[in-house]
Amino acid sequence: MAATEQELSLQIQAKMLEALTAREQEFSMLTELLDDIVFRCNQEGEFCLLNAAWERTMGWPVSESLGSMLCSYQANSESCAVFPEPIPGGDNYVTQELQLVTRSGDAKMFNLKATFADHGWYGSLTDVTSFRNTMSELEVSRERERKLSLVASRTDNLVIISDAKGFIEWVNDSFEKETGFTLEEVKGRRPSELLQGPQTSAETKHRMRDGLNQGTGFNVEVINYDRSGNAYWVEVDCT
Repeated sequence: MAATEQELSLQIQAKMLEALTAREQEFSMLTELLDDIVFRCNQEGEFCLLNAAWERTMGWPVSESLGSMLCSYQANSESCAVFPEPIPGGDNYVTQELQLVTRSGDAKMFNLKATFADHGWYGSLTDVTSFRNTMSELEVSRERERKLSLVASRTDNLVIISDAKGFIEWVNDSFEKETGFTLEEVKGRRPSELLQGPQTSAETKHRMRDGLNQGTGFNVEVINYDRSGNAYWVEVDCT
């Protein structure tokens, strides 16, 4: 007996519902695997959906967080204006950095991206805490290097910076003034090629070579020569 039109319609609806359910399950499974936090908020900014990355990153169970405001997790809880008032027909897109507090009390930096559609906000939160910490440490390191470079350039002592194999990378102004060699001339060469001469002790040269090869450094007094061939005594402290 042939199926009626109503039965065919029900069968088609059942297959469409089955296909939609399968796609929803697939989408849900994929979002659960993401490292980024994926969320949906209503127009007021209350969580309606969160993936598992929320609990992994923030420590708060998803079940407890649904219905709460995203801004309530901000380090500066006085500000609760994460999402602007959506403009009808406008390009309602938000991107900014937020500092959120985890369940354990740690502050983490996130890059927020969200767009408004269907009476709600859909977006993601990317944890950039490690990146920001690395950049901050790099900035501190650069500032420390700048200060050390300033000290080295102003001291009356002759300063040489070389790579691990002993090839010169930088010398200060006092080196250029006392030896007559410029940085451009000595860069990429060994100090021994430029500064040692007939009266330089072979034993001292051997000690310096061993200190460089073994990476232990050395402290010696040695006769060096300037660009004009004038000999002078110098104490070398190599670290």
